[in-house]
Amino acid sequence: MQRNEANIPTPDELVALGKITRTQGNAGAVRLLPFFSPVTRIEELKTPDVFVAPAAQEATGISGSARRLTIESVYYHKQFAILTFHEVPDMTSAEQLRDFILYAEPRNLWELEEAQFFAYELVGMKLVSVGDDRVDIGRVVAVEDGLAHDYLRVAGAKREFLVPFVRAIVRRIDTVERLIEVDIPPGLTDL
Repeated sequence: MQRNEANIPTPDELVALGKITRTQGNAGAVRLLPFFSPVTRIEELKTPDVFVAPAAQEATGISGSARRLTIESVYYHKQFAILTFHEVPDMTSAEQLRDFILYAEPRNLWELEEAQFFAYELVGMKLVSVGDDRVDIGRVVAVEDGLAHDYLRVAGAKREFLVPFVRAIVRRIDTVERLIEVDIPPGLTDL
């Protein structure tokens, strides 16, 4: 595991938790729009140590501009988590975190129930059809939120398409083989 001078994990070692949208009050708190639900899950982190980096770097990976912070307190307002950090004493310091992404190391995330997965665990998995032939359908490139359920964005041989992340279609997930068996209705890959 390589770390930079400040002992900041490399990008592939971190999971994005949410986006800091603005300050909250004048005491150094920030508003976090979480990438997970329910928002109260943030209290289940195994350590208060987190990382922040500008949102613009999320696509290319975080670098030396990432900072390690320690969550001091959490409370909630609507769909937001309101966070204070030990290293952010006032509103001026908090304002510098606007539009930053909050990250955690995967080992510090909360426990999931059986048959639940973090989105980052599914990205990169191969989709195959159910049955003995196991036809290769593509690879998961993203997990997208939907109103009724999530979707797997899959890069197929010809194009990308969405697969509803529901039990009727997703039959089995093998985290060891990094494989998702699906029963896709005819025509779904053409939409």
